[in-house]
Parts: sequence; structure tokens; C-alpha cells
Amino acid sequence: SDAAGKNLLQVIFVPNYNVSIAELLIPASDVSQHISTAGMEASGTGNMKFVMNGGLIVGTKDGANIEIAKAIGEHNMFSFGASADQVAAIRRSMAHTPPNVDPRLQRAMGMIRAGIFGKPDDGAFAMLVDAIDPKKDVYLNAQDFPSYLAAIDAADAAYRDEEAWTAKCIDSACSMWTFSSDRTIKEYATKVWGVEPLPFRPPPRK
Repeated sequence: SDAAGKNLLQVIFVPNYNVSIAELLIPASDVSQHISTAGMEASGTGNMKFVMNGGLIVGTKDGANIEIAKAIGEHNMFSFGASADQVAAIRRSMAHTPPNVDPRLQRAMGMIRAGIFGKPDDGAFAMLVDAIDPKKDVYLNAQDFPSYLAAIDAADAAYRDEEAWTAKCIDSACSMWTFSSDRTIKEYATKVWGVEPLPFRPPPRK
């Protein structure tokens, strides 16, 4: 990582990510971020595994995040951003009324444009900044940016209270029963397959 920021932020790439690695990383996670734009349905069941193992979520109002919030309560989620209904309206208005860009994001974009972080030969940084331009911001990154920072701040503040944070984690993990495979199979058996369970009869001992 960068020498100036290594004590503040580290980005670690895990090669060959698979189930065995997930079994180590997911239970070790205090917070996971699931931040797909609302309505894009990119937030899948991976976030359920984090909460089942006692982690909390910073996330948009998208996909499985919505179901998890209903199960564990909004007070145990750090939600941010526009809802799916709001996204559609914002996109319609962007054509003639570009949204205001948060000053913090403007500053970061200005630093990137100025080449402070380097100037890749392939123009990758330019493509990144152009994609956040209000007129081209399909994923509403600039729109959701202020509320994202607010959600991060809320998670940081909650984490400082160890007892309250632990209570949130336990409450959330225990509320995830509705996503268990036992409940799912029972519901499918009743509503889809039309089959009834049989009592388990262990074989007699010899």
C-alpha cells in the first residue's frame, strides 16, 4: 500500500477466492459493504452470510439488503442512498437538472484530474472521473456519495461502543433464521413441491 496511507487504509486482493477462503474471511468480518445502486439487483446472498456470522452491513436499499433490513431491523443496518423508486425519478431529472456534486467528492475528482495520484497511459483515471460526471452518472455514485459517508460515520460511531455493537451483532445474527436452508426447504416442500416431511426413525441397534 501507499507509504503515506498504509496506517489508515489498506486494500488487500485475495487471489483465487473460494468457499474455503470465505469460511475464514466472512466470520472474521465486523462490517461488510454491499453498495450496488438500488434497483440494479446486484446485492445478492453473500451479504446474508456476513450477517449470519455476526457482521453488520453498510449498504444501499437494493436486493437482499432490503430483505435483511426487514429481518434484523433498520436500526441494525447502516443504509444509505436512493431507493429504487427514487433512482428512476433522479435519472429522469438529471437530463435537464444535473445534481449538485458533494464538495468532498469534487475535491477528490479534482486531485485525480490534476494527476496527484499519477497519470496512467491508458487514461483509466480519466474514464473513472468521467463516469462520475453528473450527466453520465448512470449508477448515481455522486448522488449517493454524501449519504454513503454518513453511513460510514454512523458505523464508525457505533463500533466505538463495544457493548452496544456486540448486542447489534447478536440481535442481527439471531434474526437471520428466516434465511436458513431449513426454512427455505420447508417452504418449498409446502408451497411448491407439495410433499410432507416424514419422521426420522433411526435404525435399530444390533
